[in-house]
Amino acid sequence: MRIDDSQTYKLLSLYLANTISIQELEELKKLVNISDDQQLSEALSQLWDNYNVEDKYLPNKNNLNNILQNVNRSTRNIFITSVLLKSLRIASAILIPLLLGITIFLYQDRQLLAEVGQKEMIISVPKGQKVNVTLPDGSTVLLNSLSTLRYQQNFGYEDRIVSLQGEGFFDIKKEANKKFIVITEHLDVQVLGTKFNLHAYNEDELIEMALVEGNVRIETHESPQQIAYVNPSEKIIYNKRSKKLSINKSDSKIETAWTFNDIYFRSETFDKVISLLERKYDVNIHLESEILTNDHFTGYINSANIEDALKMLKIHYKFNYKISNNDVWIYSINQQTSN
Repeated sequence: MRIDDSQTYKLLSLYLANTISIQELEELKKLVNISDDQQLSEALSQLWDNYNVEDKYLPNKNNLNNILQNVNRSTRNIFITSVLLKSLRIASAILIPLLLGITIFLYQDRQLLAEVGQKEMIISVPKGQKVNVTLPDGSTVLLNSLSTLRYQQNFGYEDRIVSLQGEGFFDIKKEANKKFIVITEHLDVQVLGTKFNLHAYNEDELIEMALVEGNVRIETHESPQQIAYVNPSEKIIYNKRSKKLSINKSDSKIETAWTFNDIYFRSETFDKVISLLERKYDVNIHLESEILTNDHFTGYINSANIEDALKMLKIHYKFNYKISNNDVWIYSINQQTSN
């Protein structure tokens, strides 16, 4: 976007004369922030060349002297230097403080914006809980238990990038020419506007992304890089160990069941079942018998508490259990409990 030089000139003069209104100051900041360094340099050069000492917006002598006294020359931005050098060849003494004041204003405002933008926002979800996050662009992310979402505070200013460790259901607002990128440990998910579920816990062997709406592009990090395009009702599965990326059919009801407090198991090992229960119900499960670990389970659990879930699993696995606060002991049906 091009700066309106005459309006910028007027607002800068009002700013230096200390007569600028709040609305005019906000407008000036917007003009500064939407321009790059080259645009600002050109604008200042034109302001200098066209400056008229009879202009009604010219600051008075006292104000100019105050500006000169308050200037901290160590904060001058490099891109202004060329403008100042050019200007010194034709400048009168009264214009030097004006340009220095403009330089400080532009530099400090943009410097503050850069520093704020570098700050990272971190949302971490405790064990056994879920958190709904609304991003600055209006996109929403429902984070599952033990998940962490990170993004820069200037999210959406130039791009839309977040990183995920864990699981999240993303509902992304579409913005033309602004991709939304989710970075995980092993692959990136790129979209414009869509809904998808991303399962990417660091401790799990598989990363899974199931698409509900829209289109998604997947890029793996490891060499050789793999790229895949995913359509609705499809999911990608990436095996961290084999580095194999595959596309499969998916059922969005199953993939997003956790968002409704449900759990679907599809031929899961008992160890995997235990891991999911610990994550969902915020418990520590201790196995007192090894005979169960090789079995696989396919089923569905809809329960708000761990005991009801254990009762359902007990029918399949034929085990006994004991619960004490956040600890659960599971043992063979023939094994006696210890108090």
